[in-house]
Amino acid sequence: MKKLIYCLVAIALIACNDKKGDDYVVQPGTYAFKQSEQIVYVTPTTESFRLEAYYVSEPDDASRGRFMIGINEEKSSPNYASHFPVVPRGYISMTEDENGTFYLDVYIYPKSITEEVVLTLYMMCGYEEGTVGFDGNAPINETTIILCPDEVEGKWDPIELDKYELSFTSEGGEDRVTSLNYDFLWLADDVQDGEWYRASIPNEGNTLVVTVDPNDSAEPREAKIGLTVGDVFIDVKVYHAGNAGDTTEVSYTEYSLSGTSCEWNFTKEDSDIIVVNSREELEKYIVCDGECTAPSVDFEKHSLVIAHGGCTNGIHQIGVSKFVKFSDEKYGLYIDIVMGWTDAPELWTKALLIEKWDKLYTINLNVDVRYL
Repeated sequence: MKKLIYCLVAIALIACNDKKGDDYVVQPGTYAFKQSEQIVYVTPTTESFRLEAYYVSEPDDASRGRFMIGINEEKSSPNYASHFPVVPRGYISMTEDENGTFYLDVYIYPKSITEEVVLTLYMMCGYEEGTVGFDGNAPINETTIILCPDEVEGKWDPIELDKYELSFTSEGGEDRVTSLNYDFLWLADDVQDGEWYRASIPNEGNTLVVTVDPNDSAEPREAKIGLTVGDVFIDVKVYHAGNAGDTTEVSYTEYSLSGTSCEWNFTKEDSDIIVVNSREELEKYIVCDGECTAPSVDFEKHSLVIAHGGCTNGIHQIGVSKFVKFSDEKYGLYIDIVMGWTDAPELWTKALLIEKWDKLYTINLNVDVRYL
């Protein structure tokens, strides 16, 4: 288990003892938490924290190691449940160590904890039906766990997204961006809905939803939407084409390495969309076995647009939905991917032959990924 940092630990030895006089006695099996408060500093690698309890009076053999735990909703954060695979509540079995202390390792979603999360638990003292303990007279032992994001810089991985730019035609619409390595995202503090777009992250999840109104102006417009997790930030660019007439469909022919002994070869430094205008450039991104060569391209007449990326699951289907020209300088390439249910990540590449470009233009890549 990852090392947890605890501070401000106070010992609470609460027993079912006399609060009303001689008629109120410690019962067999009365138990309590060992700590009234824990502060856990959470890094992306923190897996769990430990609850500890003990018996104020010994239980019978049948009930030993079983504890009844409840949650004080009023004292806990409103969204506490979203940070735990399983919230500890109800009858819980704990493990006994050599010193007679019982413990339970409570697992968390560390990357979701980007602000303080409070969970307050209480224990009912052991009881038998008809005796003091479950009638509201027995003292309830509470413990408060405070999960705090560790603010030390460099402990949070960079945010990886399935796409980093969104392009909309003048009609507007809705599109999404999903994190590939975090289960939760937050809008940066300075993000506000613009005059022509709205940004949201539904259900405190890891998907940014952007809705864009129609653009009646001939001028295109752009925006940046900041996302954050822990101490890392990233901007998603939004491009909205102007209404200067209908967008123009770009004619293309797909270029494939299928049936050859060649394969695509990209590095982390390569852009997710590349325009190639020579054989020498193309050879930077292709490797072939033996004497095999990649299919030839007449670069006197054509340019080759290459888009590539990866999916967290196997790919069931992939295709180009459209390639459009927004303006003299702006283009948009839209790719649809349907993922299957295999766990193995899979890389993808789409290459399109187009009429020769005399210069490099801006192409916004939009990848729509969904499951079967």
